Amino acid sequence: MSKYRIKFFIYAVLPFLVLICGCSPPKEPQPNVIWILLDALRAHNLSCYGYDRPTSPNIDKLANEGVLFEDNFTQGMYTTISVPSYMTGRYFPVFCHEPVEGYEISREPPPGEYLLPAIMKRNGYETALISSHAWFSPNSRMYKAFDESIIVKPTSMQRRRYAPFEKLNSAVFSWLTKPHERPFFLHVYAMDTHFPHVLDPPYDKWLLEGYTGDQVKDGRVVKKRGVRFSETDKEQLRGLYDGGILYADTHIGALIHQLEQLDLLEKTIIIISSDHGELLGEDGWRYEHGGASDDWQMQVPLVMAGPGLPRGVRVSALTENADIVPTLIEMLGLETDARTDGKSLAPLLSGSRAEPLHRYVFGRYVTGGYDGTTCYIIRDKQYKYEFTPDLNTDNLYRVPDTVPNREELRELKPEIVAAMRQYIQDNLVPLREEYDILPSRAHYFTLRGIAEKVVEPKEAVLVENAGLTKDEPIDNRTDNRWSFSKTMNWLWASWEEDAPQITLRLEVPNGSYLAYMQILSCSGFLQRKPASAFLVKAENDKEFKRVEDTSRRPENFGFEFVDIGEYEIEDGSFDVTLDDGDEEHWAVVKRFVLIPLSEERPVDQERLRRLRDLGYAR
Repeated sequence: MSKYRIKFFIYAVLPFLVLICGCSPPKEPQPNVIWILLDALRAHNLSCYGYDRPTSPNIDKLANEGVLFEDNFTQGMYTTISVPSYMTGRYFPVFCHEPVEGYEISREPPPGEYLLPAIMKRNGYETALISSHAWFSPNSRMYKAFDESIIVKPTSMQRRRYAPFEKLNSAVFSWLTKPHERPFFLHVYAMDTHFPHVLDPPYDKWLLEGYTGDQVKDGRVVKKRGVRFSETDKEQLRGLYDGGILYADTHIGALIHQLEQLDLLEKTIIIISSDHGELLGEDGWRYEHGGASDDWQMQVPLVMAGPGLPRGVRVSALTENADIVPTLIEMLGLETDARTDGKSLAPLLSGSRAEPLHRYVFGRYVTGGYDGTTCYIIRDKQYKYEFTPDLNTDNLYRVPDTVPNREELRELKPEIVAAMRQYIQDNLVPLREEYDILPSRAHYFTLRGIAEKVVEPKEAVLVENAGLTKDEPIDNRTDNRWSFSKTMNWLWASWEEDAPQITLRLEVPNGSYLAYMQILSCSGFLQRKPASAFLVKAENDKEFKRVEDTSRRPENFGFEFVDIGEYEIEDGSFDVTLDDGDEEHWAVVKRFVLIPLSEERPVDQERLRRLRDLGYAR
């Protein structure tokens, strides 16, 4: 056949055959997606976000070739809160790690809640997780969601608490060089921007020469209680953190180079993000993550580059990590019935939307475990509002909000407070309530029944009442009686009192359980006395045992679960008798949790040690 006949066939006959056969031309193959997560990386310390040190040349280059979101925020200041949220696009998703302490118990995911790898798999993607974080164990929901999950462990716990990015990349390169017949989604989770930092040259170049302070040692904080960080302490912390960023950035560059060598770069969307930010002692007290919901912890980087994305775009609109999943769903045309709270960023990329996607971006601070007391945090371009319904406390700050420069406006702007609180009540509290009714493998009991004398599931009731006052304000008391606050749902006695023993009954199906109390945790509650300590005797215990919080939050108080013991329930109820601990501690309890022992797995001691070294477990 001559070349002219071939051209005639291609341009005239083939389209006609396609039309009459109802066929369509072959589609372009879907792009690959590599999502790189750098744990505890705040946006402020990246040079592409205006930082004064060149910490991120490779991320900067990626941002110049793609899209940088200038005002992006996390939904939680802890890994365990943030990861389920960014992987589902939901504000209150089900826990997706393997618990290390009894109160981190998974619930049954509701209809429409999917981790991103599940959505990708249903649309023909091959999925893999390569992580250096001990949270992602084989028993976790996150691990199981991928076709393949590879956890890279450190070779020596003496020097590093996690595998460095260079070792992580070895696993990534090996996986990339395998044959892939389908487009792939690869989630790379690196820990090099998380304390502690072990820096070799040239990444130690910002450390102070001859630093002899005793607040920062071995790449992490060993802060003495009540002692402020000096200026040299702060500078040493900043040098450690920035060196970790530069190290991670260097190996992101190596990963991009490997994609080029494998002819994959032009076919791959690359995402750079973080689960939460970090504090570096700027106010003299707070460090790492937790203790304050300021911008250094909440504002995190988001950079996207690759096929289908514009080049050299900076988006100034407020965005959040929960937007990433809906954005990929729209960009890749994924078919799914997933329900997300985040919104697709595609309109911002195309310029088709002038108004903001979000009236407010949302985050939360939780005390007492994943299901614990929630502080709702919302912000726009002017104000940030924090509201904790359980405690009826709130704060309003002007943004940008950083701990040393906070400006409290609650009394000055009552109309702003009222509007933002109403938004939380109307839009966010119902989402939390939807979560609270999801089936759980644990049995949670609040103390409302003490005051209202109700007998219903999930309420503790009084069996023996040797003196109880109701709805009393929390204050120092000396009437030697227990008090119950209906506002707080706390049962408490002050350190000055010798309250009598009090017995509570929790209705629970027969079986074997591990029992926990959720008690107030604070190194200095009212009158600077620590909380909490109890004497506890439950079920068939022959004598009282001492239960005391040992975490002792140095700044803000919170609630922590403490282990009471293992019990066999045979009569459909769990009876527990409480006595106040001593004259030096408050005794404040919020609720009880009973976990079926069938849900408990043998503890992986090596994993638990790694998590403790990283500050995730006691």
